[in-house]
Amino acid sequence: MSNVKQWAERAEKRIEQSQKRKEEQERALAIDRVLLSKQSPVLWAEVRENLALLCNTFNERQNILVFSQASPDLIIVRRTDGRGTSALTANYDPSLYKIRFSCGENYREDYQTKVVAEGDGDVVLKSLQSGLAKSVEEAAQTALDSLLK
Repeated sequence: MSNVKQWAERAEKRIEQSQKRKEEQERALAIDRVLLSKQSPVLWAEVRENLALLCNTFNERQNILVFSQASPDLIIVRRTDGRGTSALTANYDPSLYKIRFSCGENYREDYQTKVVAEGDGDVVLKSLQSGLAKSVEEAAQTALDSLLK
């Protein structure tokens, strides 16, 4: 076989392999989107539950936190003692699978729900600021710590 024919054969194989990789990536992305669409709302519900639990537990010691769900996608925790920042907000954007905590001008942390390859494709919260994955509990505690400073 001539060099030209060998080259054409190798080029054709490279194109086929490239197309196959692209199709596999598209399938994986489609699976990720399905997982995110199902699991992101579950993580948001866990965030709400954790914030409420943390507020209730803290209020057993000092009754200064007021937890309220302003809408399905917005939580507000108010501090009633007049010290520090007065409110923490937690927003969920279901179209972007994103959760944002903010407290005054000094604290804002955005979390993207991500599919990780460990296990059965678990969905975790990944901080867009630090790049680290955090548990729901860690994210909620960090956010409330910013309010209680």
